[in-house]
Amino acid sequence: ENYKAQAPQLRDAGVSAHTTRLAQFMRDDNAALEASQLWVELEPTQLEAQLTLANLLARQGRGPEALPHMLALERAGGTANFSALAHGFRQLPPAQQEALFSGVIELRKEFPESTQAMICQALLLEDMGQTKAALNELEDVFTIDPSQLQAIVLEVKLRQDLKQSDGLYD
Repeated sequence: ENYKAQAPQLRDAGVSAHTTRLAQFMRDDNAALEASQLWVELEPTQLEAQLTLANLLARQGRGPEALPHMLALERAGGTANFSALAHGFRQLPPAQQEALFSGVIELRKEFPESTQAMICQALLLEDMGQTKAALNELEDVFTIDPSQLQAIVLEVKLRQDLKQSDGLYD
């Protein structure tokens, strides 16, 4: 509680980082989110800060807000879990869904070899009911990494969904 109260007043990156880690340890996502936002504000090039904030936002289904932090992480040479952006996509208002999907399209252009970006796009397409387009996106993943486990699991699910919608399991 003391760190949580002092971090905004002190505006020190080290205190904000420590507050973030303590809040995560205590499983206080709201405090961790506030502290990590301050940490990123104070140290925008700190990869751990960007990663932490991106993951916290994505877990809360706030993909449009998480995307810029994942981009900053990836651009700085880190590895972003872009597929986490799909969490909560269906619950977003249509305008935010459109913004996130457009952002992922741009992401794919900037990082054409990122299998995580491809999987994210496939997950969003699935949520939008575009199963065949999602399968096509996974083909790009398999071209780069034929044994990508997350893509394999998603492909199986998508193919089952297609068979069910075609009436093959009736």
